[in-house]
Amino acid sequence: MAKDTVSKDARLSEGSTCYLMVPPFFKYAAGPILGPAILEGTAKKQGLRVRTIDLNIEYIRFMDPFQMESGLSTKFYGDHAKPSGHLDKVEYNFWRTIENGFNKKPILSASQIKKGWYSHSQLYNAVECLSDSPLGVFIRDNLDNLSKPPLLGVSIMWGGQIVAGMLVSMLAKLKWPNTKIVWGGPHMTSIIEEVIQSKEFGRWVDGYMPGRCEESFIKLLNSIMKGKFEAPGLVVPGQGNPVNVATPISSPSYPEFPDLTRYGYPILTIPMQLGIGCIYSRCSFCTYPTIEGKYRNLPIEWLDRLIHLAVEKDATISFKDSLVPPNLLRDISDVVSGKVEWSACTKLSPCLDKKLLVHIEQGGCRTLEVGLESLDPKTQLRINKKTSTEVLDRFLKNASFAGISVIINYITGFPWEESEKTEEILRNLKRRLKTHKGLVACVEHNNFDLERLSPMAQNPAKYDILITNSWPWSSILEWKTRKKAHMMEVMPRQLRG
Repeated sequence: MAKDTVSKDARLSEGSTCYLMVPPFFKYAAGPILGPAILEGTAKKQGLRVRTIDLNIEYIRFMDPFQMESGLSTKFYGDHAKPSGHLDKVEYNFWRTIENGFNKKPILSASQIKKGWYSHSQLYNAVECLSDSPLGVFIRDNLDNLSKPPLLGVSIMWGGQIVAGMLVSMLAKLKWPNTKIVWGGPHMTSIIEEVIQSKEFGRWVDGYMPGRCEESFIKLLNSIMKGKFEAPGLVVPGQGNPVNVATPISSPSYPEFPDLTRYGYPILTIPMQLGIGCIYSRCSFCTYPTIEGKYRNLPIEWLDRLIHLAVEKDATISFKDSLVPPNLLRDISDVVSGKVEWSACTKLSPCLDKKLLVHIEQGGCRTLEVGLESLDPKTQLRINKKTSTEVLDRFLKNASFAGISVIINYITGFPWEESEKTEEILRNLKRRLKTHKGLVACVEHNNFDLERLSPMAQNPAKYDILITNSWPWSSILEWKTRKKAHMMEVMPRQLRG
């Protein structure tokens, strides 16, 4: 196998390297993104040259290189290792730049741009406007350091990367007209039906690859090397549904990470995933089951190699599974065995007892993120995620005893909620955390967004929702409650304002 890999590799010149680009911006500098690393590892196993270019971390370092200290202390590990200060400053400057691109009426706010609430023409006008901005110059300089690739992949995790991603694509097309540009990632999966129907998505992008697509990615690379442009699941804008869906690889490859010395703020964190999809898959507001597909396990054998890397780099490990069940937490702890520190996300459960939490803390676990979502009984019923305060308090007490820090995900603003009541419940939750002596915990509070692939969006009437607007590049729909919409209809015109 090794000999075959070498021979394939030798047939590809240095100019045949394909690039996977991660455009800015997301406020995270602790470690690389897992998705591109898995694609790069899969390609390398097949003897294909693929290299990840993380423009997000390069942009963060470019904006203020003297502030990127590593090895800082942090209360929380994983996605929530985000010290205030430097990253806040970079984030502010990035969005001011992006806002300047949307300078034609109607003027859009950073909040609207992050959601993707703009038309095709607004996006393309903004991208052309930003071509000579500091962001455009930054991207152009990075492209100038690369040889011409046969394929440029762009990874879009969320809507806030679209503008920069399109700027990358436009400048790359100007520099390399014959290079094929393909977008993928969770966000593009969430809006792929829009792409299928409209040629407007194809101005500077040749195709889109939705879902878990490792095998399709390899077939696309081989196709391009032969002068073709085809693969299962490849979506060409406006050409309708592809003949076959994108496919993952049957035996996933170990991820190949980019230069880890570029990361480490506040502490170097290496991502890992041992389960694709969500083992719970019943939350009515969530898109995991649709985007990730049926839950399946990945090889826990990967951990041995990853632990060795983390020890070598003095790094922590962050498990990116949507939900690591208690039995897998125990298995991870047994394999890691305290050699490195790690974090994971799980669901509140009576199984998270004192014995288990002490065991996984001794095995290296430092932070657990839990999806509580709500303590409002009505909301818990309608989102299909019931958790009692007794289970919550027991978990917090056990986490405090074990010395594990806790992140509690919480959402308010569901259509049926009364704002005063929900805000009081949230305040009580924050007070509840303070009653547990020695507990290190915080609430990650988010406002409800109606995601187009969620069960709530697929059946809005069931949840008293009226969808009022949508945008081609956005996974988030605008909505109002049916009750409010009806009140507006019957309200005398002079009172509507």
